[in-house]
Amino acid sequence: MIDFFTNPVVKISLLGTLCMALSSALVGTLVLLRKRSLIGETLSHAAFPGILVGVLGVSSLTRINNGGEWMFFSMTFGGFLFSLLGLKGVDWMERRWRVPADSALTFVLAAFMGWGILLASILQKTHPMGYRQALLYLYGQAATMTTSQAVLYASFALILVSFLSLFYPRLKLINFDTTFAQTIGVRSKALETTTFLFIVIAIILGVRSVGVVLMAGMLIGPAVAARPWSHRFSSMLLIASGFGLASALLGNLLSYKLSSPHFSLPTGPMILLSASFFSLISLLIAPRSGLFVRLVRTQIFRFRCQMENGLKLVWKKPELHPQLSPLIKFSLQRKGWMTAEGALTSAGEIAAQKIVRLHRLWEVYLVEYLGQNVEKVHRTAEELEHLFSPALEQQLTLLLNNPMKDPHQQPIPLRTQLQEEEKNNE
Repeated sequence: MIDFFTNPVVKISLLGTLCMALSSALVGTLVLLRKRSLIGETLSHAAFPGILVGVLGVSSLTRINNGGEWMFFSMTFGGFLFSLLGLKGVDWMERRWRVPADSALTFVLAAFMGWGILLASILQKTHPMGYRQALLYLYGQAATMTTSQAVLYASFALILVSFLSLFYPRLKLINFDTTFAQTIGVRSKALETTTFLFIVIAIILGVRSVGVVLMAGMLIGPAVAARPWSHRFSSMLLIASGFGLASALLGNLLSYKLSSPHFSLPTGPMILLSASFFSLISLLIAPRSGLFVRLVRTQIFRFRCQMENGLKLVWKKPELHPQLSPLIKFSLQRKGWMTAEGALTSAGEIAAQKIVRLHRLWEVYLVEYLGQNVEKVHRTAEELEHLFSPALEQQLTLLLNNPMKDPHQQPIPLRTQLQEEEKNNE
Protein backbone atom coordinates (compact mmCIF):
# COMPACT_ATOMS: atom_id res chain seq x y z
CA MET A 1 0.00 0.00 0.00
CA ILE A 2 2.90 2.37 0.70
CA ASP A 3 4.26 1.69 -2.80
CA PHE A 4 0.88 2.50 -4.24
CA PHE A 5 0.89 6.04 -2.82
CA THR A 6 4.62 6.76 -3.21
CA ASN A 7 5.45 5.19 -6.58
CA PRO A 8 6.08 8.21 -8.87
CA VAL A 9 4.49 6.52 -11.89
CA VAL A 10 1.35 5.35 -10.11
CA LYS A 11 1.08 8.59 -8.13
CA ILE A 12 0.58 10.70 -11.26
CA SER A 13 -2.07 8.35 -12.63
CA LEU A 14 -3.83 8.30 -9.25
CA LEU A 15 -3.93 12.10 -8.99
CA GLY A 16 -5.20 12.51 -12.53
CA THR A 17 -7.92 9.88 -12.26
CA LEU A 18 -9.05 11.18 -8.86
CA CYS A 19 -9.57 14.63 -10.35
CA MET A 20 -11.23 13.11 -13.42
CA ALA A 21 -13.61 11.07 -11.27
CA LEU A 22 -14.46 14.09 -9.11
CA SER A 23 -15.25 16.23 -12.15
CA SER A 24 -17.26 13.47 -13.80
CA ALA A 25 -19.28 12.86 -10.64
CA LEU A 26 -20.17 16.54 -10.25
CA VAL A 27 -21.25 17.15 -13.84
CA GLY A 28 -22.87 13.70 -13.95
CA THR A 29 -25.12 14.74 -11.06
CA LEU A 30 -26.28 17.77 -13.04
CA VAL A 31 -26.89 15.59 -16.08
CA LEU A 32 -28.82 12.98 -14.12
CA LEU A 33 -31.05 15.52 -12.40
CA ARG A 34 -31.87 17.06 -15.77
CA LYS A 35 -32.81 13.60 -17.06
CA ARG A 36 -30.23 13.85 -19.84
CA SER A 37 -28.16 10.79 -18.97
CA LEU A 38 -27.59 9.86 -22.61
CA ILE A 39 -25.80 13.17 -23.25
CA GLY A 40 -22.54 11.73 -21.91
CA GLU A 41 -22.67 8.78 -24.29
CA THR A 42 -23.48 11.06 -27.21
CA LEU A 43 -20.80 13.69 -26.58
CA SER A 44 -18.06 11.16 -25.85
CA HIS A 45 -18.76 9.39 -29.14
CA ALA A 46 -19.08 12.72 -30.95
CA ALA A 47 -15.57 13.56 -29.75
CA PHE A 48 -14.00 10.56 -31.50
CA PRO A 49 -13.83 12.01 -35.05
CA GLY A 50 -12.48 15.26 -33.56
CA ILE A 51 -9.72 13.31 -31.83
CA LEU A 52 -8.79 11.73 -35.15
CA VAL A 53 -8.81 15.10 -36.89
CA GLY A 54 -6.45 16.39 -34.17
CA VAL A 55 -4.11 13.45 -34.75
CA LEU A 56 -4.22 14.02 -38.50
CA GLY A 57 -3.52 17.74 -38.12
CA VAL A 58 -0.47 17.35 -35.89
CA SER A 59 0.89 14.43 -37.92
CA SER A 60 0.51 16.32 -41.21
CA LEU A 61 1.80 19.71 -40.08
CA THR A 62 4.67 18.73 -37.80
CA ARG A 63 5.29 15.16 -38.90
CA ILE A 64 5.19 14.06 -35.26
CA ASN A 65 3.94 10.49 -35.10
CA ASN A 66 5.08 9.43 -31.65
CA GLY A 67 2.71 11.39 -29.42
CA GLY A 68 3.87 13.98 -26.94
CA GLU A 69 2.10 16.91 -25.34
CA TRP A 70 1.33 18.56 -28.69
CA MET A 71 -0.50 15.45 -29.78
CA PHE A 72 -2.45 15.31 -26.50
CA PHE A 73 -3.58 18.93 -26.69
CA SER A 74 -4.40 18.63 -30.39
CA MET A 75 -6.55 15.53 -29.83
CA THR A 76 -8.22 17.08 -26.78
CA PHE A 77 -8.99 20.31 -28.62
CA GLY A 78 -10.32 18.42 -31.64
CA GLY A 79 -12.52 16.28 -29.44
CA PHE A 80 -13.76 19.38 -27.63
CA LEU A 81 -14.79 21.11 -30.86
CA PHE A 82 -16.58 18.05 -32.22
CA SER A 83 -18.37 17.49 -28.91
CA LEU A 84 -19.61 21.07 -29.05
CA LEU A 85 -20.70 20.44 -32.63
CA GLY A 86 -22.55 17.31 -31.51
CA LEU A 87 -24.22 19.23 -28.67
CA LYS A 88 -25.26 21.96 -31.12
CA GLY A 89 -26.62 19.30 -33.48
CA VAL A 90 -28.75 17.78 -30.72
CA ASP A 91 -30.07 21.20 -29.73
CA TRP A 92 -30.80 22.10 -33.35
CA MET A 93 -32.70 18.85 -34.00
CA GLU A 94 -34.77 19.29 -30.85
CA ARG A 95 -35.64 22.95 -31.46
CA ARG A 96 -35.89 23.22 -35.23
CA TRP A 97 -37.17 19.81 -36.25
CA ARG A 98 -38.99 18.94 -33.01
CA VAL A 99 -37.14 15.63 -32.83
CA PRO A 100 -37.57 13.88 -29.42
CA ALA A 101 -34.53 14.24 -27.16
CA ASP A 102 -33.67 10.53 -27.07
CA SER A 103 -33.91 10.25 -30.87
CA ALA A 104 -31.73 13.32 -31.42
CA LEU A 105 -29.09 12.08 -28.97
CA THR A 106 -29.00 8.63 -30.53
CA PHE A 107 -28.80 9.99 -34.07
CA VAL A 108 -25.89 12.30 -33.27
CA LEU A 109 -24.09 9.50 -31.41
CA ALA A 110 -24.38 7.09 -34.34
CA ALA A 111 -23.59 9.67 -37.01
CA PHE A 112 -20.45 11.04 -35.38
CA MET A 113 -19.21 7.57 -34.43
CA GLY A 114 -19.71 6.48 -38.04
CA TRP A 115 -17.54 9.36 -39.24
CA GLY A 116 -14.99 8.48 -36.59
CA ILE A 117 -14.72 4.88 -37.75
CA LEU A 118 -14.36 6.07 -41.34
CA LEU A 119 -11.55 8.47 -40.41
CA ALA A 120 -9.90 5.78 -38.27
CA SER A 121 -9.74 3.39 -41.23
CA ILE A 122 -8.07 6.11 -43.32
CA LEU A 123 -5.68 7.13 -40.55
CA GLN A 124 -4.66 3.54 -39.93
CA LYS A 125 -3.08 3.42 -43.40
CA THR A 126 -1.76 6.98 -43.73
CA HIS A 127 -0.52 7.65 -40.17
CA PRO A 128 -0.22 4.33 -38.28
CA MET A 129 1.57 5.83 -35.26
CA GLY A 130 -1.04 8.57 -34.96
CA TYR A 131 -3.74 5.93 -35.21
CA ARG A 132 -2.23 4.13 -32.25
CA GLN A 133 -2.31 7.38 -30.29
CA ALA A 134 -5.99 7.83 -31.14
CA LEU A 135 -6.77 4.36 -29.79
CA LEU A 136 -5.75 5.64 -26.36
CA TYR A 137 -8.86 7.79 -26.49
CA LEU A 138 -11.07 5.04 -27.82
CA TYR A 139 -10.30 2.62 -24.98
CA GLY A 140 -8.55 4.89 -22.48
CA GLN A 141 -5.15 4.50 -20.85
CA ALA A 142 -4.86 6.20 -17.49
CA ALA A 143 -1.58 4.50 -16.62
CA THR A 144 0.37 6.57 -19.20
CA MET A 145 -0.87 9.92 -17.89
CA THR A 146 1.84 12.58 -17.67
CA THR A 147 2.41 15.18 -14.98
CA SER A 148 1.15 18.05 -17.15
CA GLN A 149 -2.02 16.14 -17.95
CA ALA A 150 -2.63 15.41 -14.26
CA VAL A 151 -2.14 19.11 -13.47
CA LEU A 152 -4.66 19.97 -16.19
CA TYR A 153 -7.18 17.56 -14.63
CA ALA A 154 -6.60 19.01 -11.17
CA SER A 155 -6.98 22.58 -12.46
CA PHE A 156 -10.27 21.77 -14.17
CA ALA A 157 -11.60 20.02 -11.04
CA LEU A 158 -10.72 23.10 -8.96
CA ILE A 159 -12.43 25.45 -11.43
CA LEU A 160 -15.52 23.22 -11.54
CA VAL A 161 -15.81 23.04 -7.75
CA SER A 162 -15.43 26.82 -7.55
CA PHE A 163 -18.14 27.33 -10.17
CA LEU A 164 -20.58 25.05 -8.35
CA SER A 165 -19.85 26.73 -5.02
CA LEU A 166 -20.34 30.25 -6.36
CA PHE A 167 -23.44 29.59 -8.42
CA TYR A 168 -25.03 26.83 -6.32
CA PRO A 169 -28.28 28.73 -5.46
CA ARG A 170 -28.86 29.66 -9.10
CA LEU A 171 -28.01 26.19 -10.37
CA LYS A 172 -30.47 24.77 -7.87
CA LEU A 173 -33.19 27.07 -9.21
CA ILE A 174 -32.67 26.36 -12.90
CA ASN A 175 -32.42 22.61 -12.30
CA PHE A 176 -35.59 22.29 -10.24
CA ASP A 177 -37.79 25.31 -11.06
CA THR A 178 -36.82 27.02 -14.31
CA THR A 179 -40.03 29.04 -14.47
CA PHE A 180 -39.50 30.55 -11.02
CA ALA A 181 -35.85 31.25 -11.86
CA GLN A 182 -36.91 33.22 -14.94
CA THR A 183 -39.56 35.06 -12.94
CA ILE A 184 -37.06 36.42 -10.39
CA GLY A 185 -34.59 37.39 -13.10
CA VAL A 186 -32.01 34.59 -12.97
CA ARG A 187 -30.10 34.45 -16.25
CA SER A 188 -30.67 30.79 -16.87
CA LYS A 189 -29.41 30.85 -20.46
CA ALA A 190 -25.88 31.92 -19.51
CA LEU A 191 -25.74 29.42 -16.65
CA GLU A 192 -27.04 26.58 -18.80
CA THR A 193 -24.48 27.36 -21.50
CA THR A 194 -21.66 27.41 -18.93
CA THR A 195 -22.92 24.18 -17.36
CA PHE A 196 -22.97 22.35 -20.69
CA LEU A 197 -19.51 23.73 -21.45
CA PHE A 198 -18.23 22.16 -18.23
CA ILE A 199 -19.98 18.91 -19.12
CA VAL A 200 -18.23 18.83 -22.51
CA ILE A 201 -14.81 19.55 -20.98
CA ALA A 202 -15.30 16.91 -18.28
CA ILE A 203 -16.20 14.34 -20.90
CA ILE A 204 -13.24 15.17 -23.14
CA LEU A 205 -10.76 15.01 -20.28
CA GLY A 206 -12.31 11.82 -18.97
CA VAL A 207 -12.08 10.13 -22.34
CA ARG A 208 -8.28 10.10 -21.98
CA SER A 209 -8.57 7.95 -18.85
CA VAL A 210 -11.49 5.58 -19.48
CA GLY A 211 -12.06 5.90 -23.22
CA VAL A 212 -14.87 6.96 -25.54
CA VAL A 213 -16.77 3.72 -25.02
CA LEU A 214 -16.80 3.82 -21.20
CA MET A 215 -16.92 7.56 -20.43
CA ALA A 216 -20.72 7.72 -20.18
CA GLY A 217 -20.64 5.15 -17.39
CA MET A 218 -18.05 7.17 -15.48
CA LEU A 219 -20.24 10.25 -15.85
CA ILE A 220 -23.43 8.63 -14.61
CA GLY A 221 -22.13 5.89 -12.28
CA PRO A 222 -21.33 8.04 -9.19
CA ALA A 223 -24.53 10.06 -9.65
CA VAL A 224 -26.63 6.87 -9.83
CA ALA A 225 -24.88 5.57 -6.72
CA ALA A 226 -25.61 8.83 -4.86
CA ARG A 227 -29.23 9.29 -5.92
CA PRO A 228 -30.86 6.75 -3.54
CA TRP A 229 -29.09 8.22 -0.51
CA SER A 230 -30.44 11.76 -0.62
CA HIS A 231 -33.15 14.01 -2.03
CA ARG A 232 -31.13 17.20 -1.47
CA PHE A 233 -29.11 18.71 -4.30
CA SER A 234 -26.14 19.68 -2.11
CA SER A 235 -26.00 16.29 -0.39
CA MET A 236 -26.20 14.47 -3.69
CA LEU A 237 -23.27 16.47 -5.08
CA LEU A 238 -21.16 15.59 -2.03
CA ILE A 239 -22.15 11.92 -2.02
CA ALA A 240 -21.56 11.57 -5.77
CA SER A 241 -18.14 13.17 -5.34
CA GLY A 242 -17.33 10.66 -2.61
CA PHE A 243 -18.37 7.73 -4.78
CA GLY A 244 -16.38 9.12 -7.71
CA LEU A 245 -13.22 9.49 -5.65
CA ALA A 246 -13.70 6.05 -4.09
CA SER A 247 -14.16 4.52 -7.56
CA ALA A 248 -10.95 6.10 -8.83
CA LEU A 249 -9.01 5.01 -5.75
CA LEU A 250 -10.33 1.45 -5.81
CA GLY A 251 -9.87 1.14 -9.58
CA ASN A 252 -6.24 2.25 -9.38
CA LEU A 253 -5.59 -0.03 -6.42
CA LEU A 254 -7.09 -3.09 -8.13
CA SER A 255 -5.23 -2.38 -11.36
CA TYR A 256 -1.94 -1.96 -9.48
CA LYS A 257 -2.29 -4.94 -7.13
CA LEU A 258 -3.95 -7.52 -9.39
CA SER A 259 -1.91 -7.02 -12.54
CA SER A 260 0.89 -9.49 -13.19
CA PRO A 261 3.53 -10.18 -15.89
CA HIS A 262 1.06 -12.56 -17.53
CA PHE A 263 -1.91 -10.20 -17.73
CA SER A 264 -2.80 -6.64 -16.84
CA LEU A 265 -5.99 -4.97 -15.67
CA PRO A 266 -6.36 -1.53 -17.31
CA THR A 267 -6.94 1.31 -14.86
CA GLY A 268 -9.82 2.97 -16.73
CA PRO A 269 -12.09 -0.09 -16.96
CA MET A 270 -11.29 -0.97 -13.35
CA ILE A 271 -12.39 2.52 -12.26
CA LEU A 272 -15.65 2.11 -14.15
CA LEU A 273 -16.20 -1.37 -12.70
CA SER A 274 -15.66 0.09 -9.24
CA ALA A 275 -18.21 2.81 -9.95
CA SER A 276 -20.63 0.15 -11.19
CA PHE A 277 -20.06 -1.85 -8.01
CA PHE A 278 -20.85 1.17 -5.82
CA SER A 279 -23.96 1.87 -7.90
CA LEU A 280 -25.18 -1.69 -7.48
CA ILE A 281 -24.57 -1.64 -3.72
CA SER A 282 -26.43 1.67 -3.40
CA LEU A 283 -29.39 0.41 -5.39
CA LEU A 284 -29.56 -2.62 -3.10
CA ILE A 285 -29.01 -1.21 0.39
CA ALA A 286 -29.79 2.53 0.29
CA PRO A 287 -31.95 3.26 3.37
CA ARG A 288 -34.79 5.02 1.53
CA SER A 289 -35.20 3.25 -1.78
CA GLY A 290 -32.75 0.35 -1.87
CA LEU A 291 -34.11 -2.89 -3.30
CA PHE A 292 -33.18 -4.93 -0.23
CA VAL A 293 -34.69 -2.31 2.09
CA ARG A 294 -37.89 -2.23 0.02
CA LEU A 295 -38.13 -6.02 0.20
CA VAL A 296 -37.73 -5.91 3.98
CA ARG A 297 -40.37 -3.19 4.27
CA THR A 298 -42.71 -5.16 2.02
CA GLN A 299 -42.36 -8.26 4.18
CA ILE A 300 -42.90 -6.23 7.36
CA PHE A 301 -46.04 -4.66 5.90
CA ARG A 302 -47.39 -8.03 4.78
CA PHE A 303 -46.84 -9.49 8.22
CA ARG A 304 -48.56 -6.48 9.80
CA CYS A 305 -51.54 -7.05 7.50
CA GLN A 306 -51.70 -10.70 8.55
CA MET A 307 -51.50 -9.71 12.19
CA GLU A 308 -54.28 -7.12 11.83
CA ASN A 309 -56.44 -9.59 9.91
CA GLY A 310 -55.96 -12.11 12.71
CA LEU A 311 -56.84 -9.47 15.28
CA LYS A 312 -60.00 -8.57 13.38
CA LEU A 313 -60.94 -12.24 13.01
CA VAL A 314 -60.71 -12.88 16.77
CA TRP A 315 -62.68 -9.70 17.49
CA LYS A 316 -65.53 -10.86 15.25
CA LYS A 317 -65.38 -14.56 16.20
CA PRO A 318 -63.42 -15.20 19.40
CA GLU A 319 -63.86 -18.96 19.06
CA LEU A 320 -61.61 -18.95 15.94
CA HIS A 321 -58.44 -17.91 17.78
CA PRO A 322 -56.94 -21.43 17.52
CA GLN A 323 -56.74 -20.90 13.74
CA LEU A 324 -54.11 -18.19 14.16
CA SER A 325 -50.52 -19.21 13.53
CA PRO A 326 -48.19 -19.33 16.56
CA LEU A 327 -46.17 -16.41 15.18
CA ILE A 328 -49.27 -14.24 14.81
CA LYS A 329 -50.42 -15.15 18.33
CA PHE A 330 -46.99 -14.37 19.75
CA SER A 331 -46.89 -11.00 17.98
CA LEU A 332 -50.37 -10.06 19.21
CA GLN A 333 -49.46 -11.05 22.76
CA ARG A 334 -46.23 -9.08 22.58
CA LYS A 335 -48.13 -5.94 21.57
CA GLY A 336 -50.50 -6.50 24.48
CA TRP A 337 -53.53 -7.17 22.26
CA MET A 338 -54.11 -10.82 23.22
CA THR A 339 -53.82 -12.93 26.34
CA ALA A 340 -52.10 -16.29 26.51
CA GLU A 341 -55.55 -17.97 26.41
CA GLY A 342 -56.40 -16.31 23.07
CA ALA A 343 -58.78 -13.63 24.34
CA LEU A 344 -58.39 -10.02 23.28
CA THR A 345 -57.35 -7.46 25.85
CA SER A 346 -59.06 -4.08 26.07
CA ALA A 347 -56.21 -2.59 23.99
CA GLY A 348 -56.73 -5.37 21.45
CA GLU A 349 -60.45 -4.63 21.31
CA ILE A 350 -59.75 -0.97 20.57
CA ALA A 351 -57.13 -1.81 17.91
CA ALA A 352 -59.50 -4.25 16.21
CA GLN A 353 -62.34 -1.72 16.20
CA LYS A 354 -60.05 0.88 14.62
CA ILE A 355 -59.32 -1.49 11.76
CA VAL A 356 -63.00 -2.34 11.35
CA ARG A 357 -63.92 1.35 11.47
CA LEU A 358 -61.48 2.23 8.71
CA HIS A 359 -62.60 -0.78 6.65
CA ARG A 360 -66.22 0.32 6.77
CA LEU A 361 -65.35 3.95 6.09
CA TRP A 362 -63.54 2.85 2.95
CA GLU A 363 -66.58 0.85 1.89
CA VAL A 364 -68.77 3.95 2.25
CA TYR A 365 -66.26 6.00 0.23
CA LEU A 366 -66.02 3.40 -2.55
CA VAL A 367 -69.79 3.20 -2.90
CA GLU A 368 -70.75 6.87 -2.50
CA TYR A 369 -67.84 8.59 -4.25
CA LEU A 370 -66.56 6.03 -6.73
CA GLY A 371 -69.91 4.42 -7.51
CA GLN A 372 -68.74 0.84 -7.03
CA ASN A 373 -71.14 -2.03 -6.52
CA VAL A 374 -71.93 -2.69 -2.86
CA GLU A 375 -71.21 -6.39 -3.25
CA LYS A 376 -67.72 -5.78 -4.67
CA VAL A 377 -66.24 -3.23 -2.28
CA HIS A 378 -65.35 -5.61 0.53
CA ARG A 379 -62.18 -6.96 -1.05
CA THR A 380 -60.84 -3.50 -1.95
CA ALA A 381 -61.60 -2.25 1.56
CA GLU A 382 -59.73 -5.28 2.97
CA GLU A 383 -56.59 -3.97 1.27
CA LEU A 384 -57.12 -0.29 2.11
CA GLU A 385 -57.90 -0.80 5.79
CA HIS A 386 -54.23 -1.45 6.59
CA LEU A 387 -53.23 2.02 5.34
CA PHE A 388 -54.20 3.50 8.67
CA SER A 389 -53.24 6.88 10.04
CA PRO A 390 -55.17 9.27 12.30
CA ALA A 391 -55.01 12.00 9.66
CA LEU A 392 -56.42 9.70 6.97
CA GLU A 393 -59.21 8.52 9.23
CA GLN A 394 -60.10 12.11 10.11
CA GLN A 395 -60.21 13.14 6.46
CA LEU A 396 -62.49 10.22 5.58
CA THR A 397 -64.72 11.02 8.54
CA LEU A 398 -65.13 14.66 7.51
CA LEU A 399 -65.60 13.80 3.85
CA LEU A 400 -68.32 11.25 4.57
CA ASN A 401 -69.99 13.32 7.34
CA ASN A 402 -69.18 10.74 10.02
CA PRO A 403 -71.43 7.90 8.79
CA MET A 404 -72.96 5.54 11.36
CA LYS A 405 -73.34 2.48 9.08
CA ASP A 406 -71.51 1.00 6.13
CA PRO A 407 -73.18 0.05 2.79
CA HIS A 408 -74.02 -3.39 4.26
CA GLN A 409 -75.88 -1.64 7.11
CA GLN A 410 -73.34 -2.75 9.69
CA PRO A 411 -72.54 -0.25 12.46
CA ILE A 412 -69.27 1.69 12.21
CA PRO A 413 -67.43 1.95 15.54
CA LEU A 414 -67.50 5.56 16.71
CA ARG A 415 -64.24 7.49 16.71
CA THR A 416 -65.02 9.40 19.91
CA GLN A 417 -65.91 6.21 21.72
CA LEU A 418 -62.62 4.60 20.75
CA GLN A 419 -60.69 7.67 21.89
CA GLU A 420 -62.44 7.59 25.27
CA GLU A 421 -61.67 3.92 25.73
CA GLU A 422 -58.00 4.58 24.92
CA LYS A 423 -57.86 7.31 27.56
CA ASN A 424 -59.46 5.01 30.13
CA ASN A 425 -56.91 2.30 29.39
CA GLU A 426 -54.08 4.75 29.85
